[in-house]
Order: sequence, then C-alpha cells, then structure tokens
Amino acid sequence: MSLETLKTAILSEANSQAQAIQAQADATKAKEESRVKQKASALEEAIITAASKTAANQAAKIHQAARLQAKAAVLRAKQTELDITRQQVIERLLTQDEAKSTSLIKALLKSLPNQDGAIIAGDKQKELVTHLAQAAGFTVAKETFKNDGGFIHRLKSQETNFTLRHLVNQIFEKHRAAIAQILFA
Repeated sequence: MSLETLKTAILSEANSQAQAIQAQADATKAKEESRVKQKASALEEAIITAASKTAANQAAKIHQAARLQAKAAVLRAKQTELDITRQQVIERLLTQDEAKSTSLIKALLKSLPNQDGAIIAGDKQKELVTHLAQAAGFTVAKETFKNDGGFIHRLKSQETNFTLRHLVNQIFEKHRAAIAQILFA
C-alpha cells in the first residue's frame, strides 16, 4: 500500500468520522431544539394558565366589589327610607289632633311613679304638656327644649326622656326588623 493510498484511506476515514460526528451533532442539536421548544411551550402554557387564573381572580374581585357597592347603595337607600319614615311618624305625632295628643301625654304622665321632680315640655306641645302636667300635680319648669313634643321628667339625679323623637326612636330600634319587613317586603 502506498503512502498516497494510505493517506487517501485515512482522509476518507477521517471524513467519514467527521460526517458521523456532524450527523450526531445535528441529531443532538435537533433533539435539544425540540426539548427547548417543548419546555418553552410548557412555560408559555403555564404563563397563560397563571395569567388566566390571575385575570379570573381579578374579575371575581371586581365583581365582588361591585356587588358589595350595590348592596351598600341599597342599604343606604333603605336607611334613608327608614329615616324618612321615622321623621314622618314624629311629624304625625306632632300634628295629630288634640284629643289624641292629650291621650298620649296623659298616658305618659301616668307612667311616672310619682309627682316628684319637674316636667320640662317640648316647645311643640308646651301648652298641652304644661296644662296636663299641672292638672296631674306635677311642677312644670319654665325652660323648654326645641323642635320636639312630649316632655322630660327631671328628678335631682335622674332624667326620664318622654320626648316624641326619643320615644319614636326607641320604637324604631326595638321593632327595626318588623318595620323594615313592612317597608321593604
């Protein structure tokens, strides 16, 4: 075998090995590219899924906040309606006929345990309260309180509030659920 033939055989073998190495490198590269693409696709899916969950959570939060705001608005409107109704009841009591007012004031005065202390009349019913309290044996103070009817019974260390506003507020508090049921049923 001649040197030239040996050289050609070695070069041919080297070329063949180089091609095999290149083919193996190409296969490894293709495999790695495929693995990277799969990983990138999985990451992209994970990102899309996470973004979808985040968007769904944010949408749920926004929806919840909107529902709470709507409920709060309804509750404010109902509270306003209750306040208006309460004020209307007070106005009706203040403007009812004298016979009904007399009956109410007499009943309130009778509920007191004795005639000790003083009666302080509301300016809206001063004459009626003064007349009925004096007739029942109570001392009536010269002072009054503004914008209300009924009276306050003042002892040395205690006051009992029989003002119409206070009595109506107590009734509304005590029967709040029933009143709301009637108004909003």
